[in-house]
Amino acid sequence: MFLIYTAGIFYWFEAEKEVRVLCSIFAEGKSVEMVRKTLDTGNLLNYSDKDKGITVNSIYTLNSAECTISLSESTAVIESVYRQSFRLEIAAGIVAAVTTFLLAGFQLLLSFGLPWGEFAWGGFHKELPKSLRMGSFVSFVLLTVGGFSVLSSIGFMELISSLGNRIIIPLLTLLFMGSVAGNFNSKSEKEKMIMIPVSIILFCTYIIVCINVFG
Repeated sequence: MFLIYTAGIFYWFEAEKEVRVLCSIFAEGKSVEMVRKTLDTGNLLNYSDKDKGITVNSIYTLNSAECTISLSESTAVIESVYRQSFRLEIAAGIVAAVTTFLLAGFQLLLSFGLPWGEFAWGGFHKELPKSLRMGSFVSFVLLTVGGFSVLSSIGFMELISSLGNRIIIPLLTLLFMGSVAGNFNSKSEKEKMIMIPVSIILFCTYIIVCINVFG
Protein backbone atom coordinates (compact mmCIF):
# COMPACT_ATOMS: atom_id res chain seq x y z
CA MET A 1 0.00 0.00 0.00
CA PHE A 2 2.84 2.37 0.90
CA LEU A 3 4.56 1.72 -2.45
CA ILE A 4 1.33 2.33 -4.37
CA TYR A 5 0.77 5.61 -2.51
CA THR A 6 4.33 6.79 -3.08
CA ALA A 7 4.19 5.84 -6.77
CA GLY A 8 0.94 7.78 -7.16
CA ILE A 9 2.52 10.91 -5.64
CA PHE A 10 5.58 10.53 -7.85
CA TYR A 11 3.45 10.24 -10.99
CA TRP A 12 1.41 13.29 -9.92
CA PHE A 13 4.49 15.50 -9.76
CA GLU A 14 6.03 14.08 -12.94
CA ALA A 15 2.78 14.55 -14.89
CA GLU A 16 2.36 18.12 -13.63
CA LYS A 17 5.94 18.91 -14.62
CA GLU A 18 5.45 17.38 -18.08
CA VAL A 19 2.35 19.45 -18.83
CA ARG A 20 3.95 22.63 -17.45
CA VAL A 21 7.29 22.27 -19.27
CA LEU A 22 5.78 21.35 -22.63
CA CYS A 23 3.31 24.22 -22.35
CA SER A 24 6.17 26.67 -21.86
CA ILE A 25 7.82 25.82 -25.20
CA PHE A 26 4.83 26.56 -27.43
CA ALA A 27 5.74 30.12 -28.37
CA GLU A 28 3.63 32.35 -30.60
CA GLY A 29 3.88 31.40 -34.27
CA LYS A 30 4.74 27.72 -33.76
CA SER A 31 2.85 25.45 -36.16
CA VAL A 32 0.15 23.07 -34.99
CA GLU A 33 2.09 20.19 -36.54
CA MET A 34 5.06 20.95 -34.30
CA VAL A 35 2.76 21.23 -31.29
CA ARG A 36 1.19 17.83 -31.94
CA LYS A 37 4.55 16.16 -32.54
CA THR A 38 5.85 17.58 -29.30
CA LEU A 39 2.78 16.52 -27.35
CA ASP A 40 3.08 13.01 -28.79
CA THR A 41 6.40 12.69 -26.95
CA GLY A 42 4.65 13.06 -23.61
CA ASN A 43 4.17 9.90 -21.56
CA LEU A 44 1.82 11.11 -18.84
CA LEU A 45 -0.47 13.55 -20.64
CA ASN A 46 -3.38 13.56 -23.03
CA TYR A 47 -4.64 16.30 -25.34
CA SER A 48 -7.72 17.09 -27.38
CA ASP A 49 -8.94 19.70 -29.87
CA LYS A 50 -11.18 22.32 -28.35
CA ASP A 51 -12.55 25.53 -29.92
CA LYS A 52 -9.72 26.64 -32.23
CA GLY A 53 -7.14 25.27 -29.88
CA ILE A 54 -5.71 22.30 -28.02
CA THR A 55 -6.25 21.41 -24.38
CA VAL A 56 -3.56 19.41 -22.60
CA ASN A 57 -3.96 17.77 -19.20
CA SER A 58 -3.19 14.56 -17.33
CA ILE A 59 -5.31 12.01 -15.53
CA TYR A 60 -2.38 11.53 -13.12
CA THR A 61 -3.07 15.00 -11.68
CA LEU A 62 -6.85 14.49 -11.89
CA ASN A 63 -6.72 17.09 -14.70
CA SER A 64 -5.73 19.80 -12.21
CA ALA A 65 -2.75 20.76 -14.40
CA GLU A 66 -3.90 22.09 -17.77
CA CYS A 67 -2.36 23.82 -20.77
CA THR A 68 -4.60 25.69 -23.21
CA ILE A 69 -3.05 26.36 -26.61
CA SER A 70 -4.88 28.93 -28.72
CA LEU A 71 -4.51 28.64 -32.51
CA SER A 72 -5.07 31.13 -35.30
CA GLU A 73 -6.99 30.47 -38.53
CA SER A 74 -3.67 29.57 -40.13
CA THR A 75 -3.16 26.91 -37.44
CA ALA A 76 -0.28 28.70 -35.76
CA VAL A 77 0.04 29.19 -32.01
CA ILE A 78 -1.33 32.48 -30.69
CA GLU A 79 -0.54 31.75 -27.06
CA SER A 80 -0.24 28.89 -24.59
CA VAL A 81 -1.48 29.30 -21.04
CA TYR A 82 -0.71 26.95 -18.15
CA ARG A 83 -3.11 26.70 -15.21
CA GLN A 84 -3.05 24.56 -12.10
CA SER A 85 -6.33 24.41 -10.21
CA PHE A 86 -4.98 22.35 -7.31
CA ARG A 87 -1.47 22.37 -5.81
CA LEU A 88 -0.97 19.03 -4.08
CA GLU A 89 2.24 20.12 -2.35
CA ILE A 90 0.56 23.26 -0.95
CA ALA A 91 -2.46 21.36 0.40
CA ALA A 92 -0.30 18.62 1.90
CA GLY A 93 2.15 21.18 3.29
CA ILE A 94 -0.59 23.13 5.07
CA VAL A 95 -2.05 19.97 6.62
CA ALA A 96 1.45 18.76 7.59
CA ALA A 97 2.44 22.10 9.15
CA VAL A 98 -0.81 22.58 11.12
CA THR A 99 -0.75 19.00 12.41
CA THR A 100 2.94 19.30 13.29
CA PHE A 101 2.39 22.51 15.27
CA LEU A 102 -0.58 20.98 17.10
CA LEU A 103 1.51 17.95 18.04
CA ALA A 104 4.34 20.26 19.10
CA GLY A 105 1.95 22.13 21.38
CA PHE A 106 0.75 18.84 22.86
CA GLN A 107 4.35 17.79 23.59
CA LEU A 108 5.06 21.17 25.19
CA LEU A 109 2.09 20.76 27.52
CA LEU A 110 3.30 17.28 28.44
CA SER A 111 6.71 18.72 29.27
CA PHE A 112 4.99 21.14 31.67
CA GLY A 113 3.50 18.17 33.52
CA LEU A 114 -0.08 18.09 32.27
CA PRO A 115 -1.65 14.67 33.03
CA TRP A 116 -2.08 13.53 29.40
CA GLY A 117 0.72 11.00 29.39
CA GLU A 118 -1.65 8.15 28.50
CA PHE A 119 -1.77 9.59 24.97
CA ALA A 120 2.00 9.45 24.42
CA TRP A 121 5.24 7.57 25.16
CA GLY A 122 3.49 4.19 25.31
CA GLY A 123 0.79 5.44 27.67
CA PHE A 124 2.51 4.07 30.79
CA HIS A 125 2.27 7.29 32.80
CA LYS A 126 -0.64 9.65 33.30
CA GLU A 127 1.81 12.35 34.37
CA LEU A 128 5.19 11.94 32.74
CA PRO A 129 8.34 11.50 34.84
CA LYS A 130 11.10 14.08 34.45
CA SER A 131 13.03 12.05 31.87
CA LEU A 132 10.02 11.77 29.55
CA ARG A 133 9.06 15.38 30.17
CA MET A 134 12.49 16.33 28.88
CA GLY A 135 11.87 14.04 25.91
CA SER A 136 8.59 15.85 25.25
CA PHE A 137 10.37 19.20 25.31
CA VAL A 138 12.96 17.97 22.81
CA SER A 139 10.07 16.68 20.66
CA PHE A 140 8.43 20.10 20.90
CA VAL A 141 11.58 21.79 19.60
CA LEU A 142 12.07 19.26 16.80
CA LEU A 143 8.42 19.42 15.71
CA THR A 144 8.40 23.22 15.77
CA VAL A 145 11.46 23.33 13.52
CA GLY A 146 9.78 20.73 11.29
CA GLY A 147 6.62 22.79 10.96
CA PHE A 148 8.56 25.88 9.92
CA SER A 149 10.61 23.77 7.52
CA VAL A 150 7.43 22.57 5.81
CA LEU A 151 6.11 26.12 5.49
CA SER A 152 9.47 27.24 4.08
CA SER A 153 9.48 24.40 1.54
CA ILE A 154 6.10 25.39 0.09
CA GLY A 155 7.00 29.08 -0.14
CA PHE A 156 5.07 30.48 2.84
CA MET A 157 8.25 31.86 4.40
CA GLU A 158 12.02 31.79 4.00
CA LEU A 159 12.96 30.95 7.58
CA ILE A 160 14.85 27.76 6.67
CA SER A 161 17.08 27.30 3.63
CA SER A 162 16.35 24.75 0.91
CA LEU A 163 19.37 22.75 2.07
CA GLY A 164 17.96 22.72 5.58
CA ASN A 165 14.59 21.57 4.25
CA ARG A 166 16.29 18.72 2.38
CA ILE A 167 17.73 17.53 5.66
CA ILE A 168 14.90 18.19 8.11
CA ILE A 169 11.91 16.99 6.07
CA PRO A 170 13.30 13.54 5.11
CA LEU A 171 14.36 12.99 8.73
CA LEU A 172 10.88 13.82 10.00
CA THR A 173 9.32 11.65 7.29
CA LEU A 174 11.32 8.69 8.58
CA LEU A 175 10.46 9.64 12.17
CA PHE A 176 6.74 9.65 11.42
CA MET A 177 7.04 6.34 9.58
CA GLY A 178 8.51 4.85 12.75
CA SER A 179 5.83 6.61 14.78
CA VAL A 180 3.08 4.85 12.83
CA ALA A 181 4.56 1.45 13.68
CA GLY A 182 5.20 2.46 17.28
CA ASN A 183 1.66 3.70 17.84
CA PHE A 184 0.15 0.52 16.42
CA ASN A 185 2.23 -1.45 18.95
CA SER A 186 1.30 0.78 21.88
CA LYS A 187 -0.41 -0.88 24.86
CA SER A 188 -2.42 2.27 25.52
CA GLU A 189 -5.81 2.31 23.82
CA LYS A 190 -5.99 6.08 24.32
CA GLU A 191 -2.70 6.57 22.51
CA LYS A 192 -3.79 4.30 19.67
CA MET A 193 -7.09 6.13 19.29
CA ILE A 194 -5.46 9.56 18.91
CA MET A 195 -1.91 9.04 17.75
CA ILE A 196 -2.42 6.40 15.06
CA PRO A 197 -4.53 8.76 12.88
CA VAL A 198 -2.19 11.69 13.67
CA SER A 199 0.96 9.76 12.75
CA ILE A 200 -0.62 8.44 9.54
CA ILE A 201 -1.68 11.95 8.50
CA LEU A 202 1.80 13.27 9.22
CA PHE A 203 3.57 10.44 7.42
CA CYS A 204 1.37 10.69 4.31
CA THR A 205 1.62 14.47 4.04
CA TYR A 206 5.35 14.57 4.74
CA ILE A 207 5.96 12.08 1.91
CA ILE A 208 4.33 14.56 -0.48
CA VAL A 209 6.32 17.48 0.91
CA CYS A 210 9.51 15.42 0.80
CA ILE A 211 9.06 14.42 -2.86
CA ASN A 212 8.29 18.04 -3.75
CA VAL A 213 11.45 19.26 -1.97
CA PHE A 214 13.61 16.98 -4.11
CA GLY A 215 11.56 17.44 -7.27
